[in-house]
Amino acid sequence: MKIRVKVIPQAKSENVQQVKDREGNLALKIKTFSPAQDGHANDSIIKLIAKHFNIKAADVTIVSGENTRNKIVEVQLPIQEPANQPAV
Repeated sequence: MKIRVKVIPQAKSENVQQVKDREGNLALKIKTFSPAQDGHANDSIIKLIAKHFNIKAADVTIVSGENTRNKIVEVQLPIQEPANQPAV
């Protein structure tokens, strides 16, 4: 799943806020303590997104915007098995 992300580096608090983009799709607004230098903010947002979705950081990839505050990230969410299916 691809998600638009707005990053606020060097914030006073760290958090992930779910918002809607212009098309009404899921987007994230992320505040991080890390500065936007040498990829520190990118590393931080990957960890924050992974924690938000309860997945591994390896399942989060920055697709575009590595050098800007507006990014698109790809998140590999685990596939959920339907609850009503009998065990095989």
